[in-house]
Order: sequence, then C-alpha cells, then structure tokens
Amino acid sequence: MKLVLTLILSTLIVLDCHTPQAQKHEEYVAKDPLAYVLDKAKTNDIVFLGTRHKDPQILGFIANLLSEMKDCYIGLEIASDQQDKIDQYFKNRTDLQNIHLHYAINCPEYRNLLATLRELSEKNRLTAIALDLPTSLYNRNTCRDEWMAQSIKRVFDRNRGSKVLVIIGVHHALKAIEWEDSVKAKPGTIRTYLNNIKPGLEAFSICFSDPNDDFSKNFRDLNIPLAVDCNGLFSNWKLSVLDSAAAKPMKAYELVDGIIVW
Repeated sequence: MKLVLTLILSTLIVLDCHTPQAQKHEEYVAKDPLAYVLDKAKTNDIVFLGTRHKDPQILGFIANLLSEMKDCYIGLEIASDQQDKIDQYFKNRTDLQNIHLHYAINCPEYRNLLATLRELSEKNRLTAIALDLPTSLYNRNTCRDEWMAQSIKRVFDRNRGSKVLVIIGVHHALKAIEWEDSVKAKPGTIRTYLNNIKPGLEAFSICFSDPNDDFSKNFRDLNIPLAVDCNGLFSNWKLSVLDSAAAKPMKAYELVDGIIVW
C-alpha cells in the first residue's frame, strides 16, 4: 500500500473535475503531505501551517510532522505569557497541564504536540515558541496577528538564518485578506505585518482543505491525503475559508501557497 501511494503521489495525476468552478482534464503534481511540508520548511524561512482547530486527524499528522522536523523553531497559537511554563515543561520541571491553552485549541491532541516535542532527543529537539496575544490584553484593541508577527520577528532578530514552522488557525496563516469597504478596522494577517516589520523573509502558507472546498471535492476520488502547490492552475477553484468573513472574493492562490487535502 505504501509503495502504491508513493507511486501515485510522485507522478502527474490527471483528473476529471466535477464542480462548475473546476478546470477539467488538468494535470496536477500531487505530493505526500508530510514530505511536502518538510520540503517547504527547507526552502523557506517560515512555513505557516493553517489548521482546523481540534481536528484529531490534522493534529495527529502534525505530531508525526514534528517528529521528522530538524533545526527549526515551532511557533504555536499559545499566549506568549505561557512561554516560561513551556520552557519549564521541557526541562521536566512542571506538568503539561500547567500550560494554559485557549479553549479554542485546548484538547488532548493539541497537548500531545508539546509532549511529542519533549520526547525528541536533545539532538533533534525543536524549540517551542508561544506566539499569541495574552488574554489579559484582549480588551486593549491589540491585533493578535500583529502581536504574533512581532513574536516571530524576535526569533529572527535573535537568531539569523532560523527556520520557523508556525502552527496556527487557518485565518491567521493566510497571505492576505482584502476586507469589504464597509469594514472600518481592516487588520492584516501575520504575513502582511511581517512584510512590513521584517522584510525579506521567505514565507510559505499552507492550509488544510475544508470538505466544502473545490480541492476536497475534486481530489475526493483518490481517497488518499495529498498536497499541491496552489498556483494558477487552480485560479477558478474556491476556498471556503473566507465565506463567513466580511472580505472581498479572492483567488485561492491569493490566499495560500499550498493545500493539503486530507
């Protein structure tokens, strides 16, 4: 089975797509998701991995990914005031339950990501960075994405040539968002803030396809996880990530660089 999967994902896959938005009979280079993210981490300064919160399958995939990563910082959607507790946990001085997680991400599978990192050998151990805005600052009109961009900037300020994998909710991982004109406060994404405060970094945004996306619908028949670069071949394909936001319609490749279809 593993050999068959490898052969499928290492060749050009020809699909007859079924949704009205899809381009039919196109050729798409599909890759194994684990190898795909590892490759992007090698060739970019930052990889943003946009997830669906509390999804056991996705979190299981990320745990396996962390076991394969090397020489990389791991940025997590955990409030930055928890950094000391994370550091103490990795030094085996405190319990995992002492680390406070926001209710949106708090689940056994997410905590297992921290446990997975601690179990790595010192040679391969990755440094976990708590990126997010502390809840005590939520009422001060501080933008979470701008705060997280500043947290990432500090990593590169301290350690030139670093590699960072950012595991974050999908909206935070987007390349950009074009808000409707009626929206008064138009916050950026982490990437747009980073472009201003730390220009020159090579970044790559990957998200997991939602079941309602054209990507999930059109690759469904393969019945295997796969990853593709989100380029002009998919110019008419829809991502549903902004359906509930007051944002202007955007092409999939304007939002992300890569897609994982689970």
